[in-house]
Amino acid sequence: MKYLVFCVAAALTSSMCRADQKPVFGVWEQLVTASTEKNAEPVRMNFIFSDTEITRETTFSALSDSFDGSICCVKVDHLMPMTLKALLEKYKWDSDDVDHLKSIAGWRYIYEAKVVDSRLQNKNMRDLVSNMSGANDISPFYSAVVSGYPVLTKAGSGTYALNGAVVNFSSEYDENKNVMRYLFKSSGESVRLSEKPFPAE
Repeated sequence: MKYLVFCVAAALTSSMCRADQKPVFGVWEQLVTASTEKNAEPVRMNFIFSDTEITRETTFSALSDSFDGSICCVKVDHLMPMTLKALLEKYKWDSDDVDHLKSIAGWRYIYEAKVVDSRLQNKNMRDLVSNMSGANDISPFYSAVVSGYPVLTKAGSGTYALNGAVVNFSSEYDENKNVMRYLFKSSGESVRLSEKPFPAE
C-alpha cells in the first residue's frame, strides 16, 4: 500500500501526512490486564512509551524483525500522559508484567493507545490481531514504533522512507543482560530504547 494512497483515509490522523513533523519514536506495549474495578473482565490494553511529548492525535507503526515491513497501526488520541506509577496502579498486573514495564528505558512519556479500525489495518496488523484473538490468549506483544506509516525500502535492510525522510531502524538482543535494544537514526539524530523480554513459557 503506497504512502500517499494511505493518507487519503480520512480516519487516520493528519499527522501521518505532514512532512514537517519530526518523527516520534517509542515502544508499543500490548498487555492483557483488568481494571481495578470489581468484576472487570481481562482485556487487551495498548500503551505507547514515547521519547517525545505527543501534542496531537498521532498514529504509530510498529517495526519488528518478525514481520516484513511495518505493522499498522496504533493510535494515540488521548493526549494526557501518565506516570509509570499511575499506570501500575490503574490496572491489575501480573508480576511479570510489572517487571517488564519497569524495565523499559529511553522513554519520557506514557500514553494509552488503541489499535486502529480493521479497515485501516495493513496485512501485518490483521495477522497479528488474528493470531492473538483466542479467547484464552493472554500472551503479550511489544515492539518498537515510529509515528506515521514508514515504507520499507528493501527487505531486511532496516531502512524506511517516512514523509520524504529516511529512518534507519535496528534491534538486537543482549543475551548477557537479557535486554532487547532498539536504535532509530533519522536526520542525524539517534534514539535508543530498550526493554527486557518476558520470560519464556
